[in-house]
Amino acid sequence: MRRWQQRQGWRCGVPTDAGPADYVLFVDRQAVGVIEAKKAGTTLTGVEPQTRKYQVSSPDWLPAFEVEGALPFGYESTGTETRFTCGLDPVPASRRVSPSTALRCWPTGLTSMCAWADTPR
Repeated sequence: MRRWQQRQGWRCGVPTDAGPADYVLFVDRQAVGVIEAKKAGTTLTGVEPQTRKYQVSSPDWLPAFEVEGALPFGYESTGTETRFTCGLDPVPASRRVSPSTALRCWPTGLTSMCAWADTPR
């Protein structure tokens, strides 16, 4: 097991083909998502393309759960605001979520992360 790989949780500085990702989410020792961290005050909707760049750049040697060639979960966060895009949604769209909601939902299973019908988009 590589030093950055873990059963589940966030890990910083994981190498990708696009450079090191700020944070990568692991579930069952597989990469499933990326978080792009920004300074407070940054407009997060403009950061989505950067997050996507890391989602589609998993190196071949990285154990990863991918959907259509990308890690399914993309996050952008300033520490006070967090946005989330679920690649398992029929039409993936960024939505604002609270960090506590994101942390509470991800360990229960991959599909439950996208079942936030009451979350504003």
